[in-house]
Amino acid sequence: MYCHTHEIPSNYHTIIAIDWADAKHDFRIRTVNEETTLTLSNNLPKLKDFFLEILEDNNWQKIAVVIENTQSSLMHLLQSISHFDIYAVHPTTASAYARTFCPSGAKNDTSDTASLMDLFCKHPEKIRLLNINKDARLLRAYSEKRRETVEERKKATCQMLALLKKYYPVDLKIMGDNLYSSTHLEFFEKWSTPQKLKQASKSALTRFFNKRTNKKSLTPIRVEVVQACMSVVEDDDLTELYETQLLDFHRRVKVFNESIRVYDSKLKQHYEKNIDHLIFDSLPGAGPVMGPRLMAFFGNDRTIFQGVEEALQHSEIAPVLIQSGKTKMVKRRYMCSKFRQQTFVEFADGSRKKSLWAQEFYKRKKAQGKSHYTILRALAFKWIRIIYKCWIDKVSYDENKYLEALQKLGSPLVNNSLNSSTKEVLN
Repeated sequence: MYCHTHEIPSNYHTIIAIDWADAKHDFRIRTVNEETTLTLSNNLPKLKDFFLEILEDNNWQKIAVVIENTQSSLMHLLQSISHFDIYAVHPTTASAYARTFCPSGAKNDTSDTASLMDLFCKHPEKIRLLNINKDARLLRAYSEKRRETVEERKKATCQMLALLKKYYPVDLKIMGDNLYSSTHLEFFEKWSTPQKLKQASKSALTRFFNKRTNKKSLTPIRVEVVQACMSVVEDDDLTELYETQLLDFHRRVKVFNESIRVYDSKLKQHYEKNIDHLIFDSLPGAGPVMGPRLMAFFGNDRTIFQGVEEALQHSEIAPVLIQSGKTKMVKRRYMCSKFRQQTFVEFADGSRKKSLWAQEFYKRKKAQGKSHYTILRALAFKWIRIIYKCWIDKVSYDENKYLEALQKLGSPLVNNSLNSSTKEVLN
């Protein structure tokens, strides 16, 4: 099939559209003069030879590769070839574009490659070139896996909490509900049932609490609560069942804790070797967890965003405007990268506890009746503009300078929120 020259973006001589699968991949290869289709098995050595052959035929010029966004061995192979510019299409975008021209919903792998090719050739501005900066990619991967592990631990501790309320409520009374702390886990190792706890001597309890707390004044109170407690469940077999469940949760939470420590170590290693970490460290509330997540979004390539508006769009924090006739509605963006959106919302939440203007912003919006997460998304929107400016200029964030700028503008976030002593510091 022959194609018109204008269907090839001017900066590429060859385009490859790929519809990937576990066992095989469908390819559509378009040059200025022709278009061919073929199917290859998911054999990585043969695929690599195939790609190198195409590059050799193309005189080792840059080739555009259009593919649905995926985490797979094929994607890793594509990213390892420096002569490929990879354009990753969101699966929802690809599906919606295909349905536009085929309302019946009929589809096959060959038509999917045709749809991807058509989308890229006719609407190249709608598809983002994949950022394959190695450092940013590693930070993003480690951060996502850490977050997944934290969520798994949270799920396990919630189940553990429900179990303790059922048969071991005294534990929560004396130890609190931070069930994944090392002290709490050690407590379970020694006394996994109320009956075992009741048998503990006063001296053993006192040594345990004193050794693991700076507030030794609380130890006598805790010991007294233990000695006055009663067993909620008297049936030995039922108690043994609950104990078995508790120790199972205990083992899992310890494994999650160790995994999180490993991820934290890897994140710190890759984060601190990059000079840009000083920018993200300066942000209020960023810390060792959010700092790497923010850096993973921005990366090191200052040309990745054409401006702050593009960075805002890519963050997917911006709300969606739906307008038809006289109807106009603004709603939260749901079709997006949840982790990316979550990163900025969580950072905004932490920042309001460390930044004076962010505190005031939150208070004012709350007084207007806005919901917690609506406010955080709006605050994140403001923070992205600030971070982008710091990142582009390669300077650290300075809270005092920003407050001074707000004060000069007559912003109510400064004039109505800062007390006289704070204003004296600024002046």
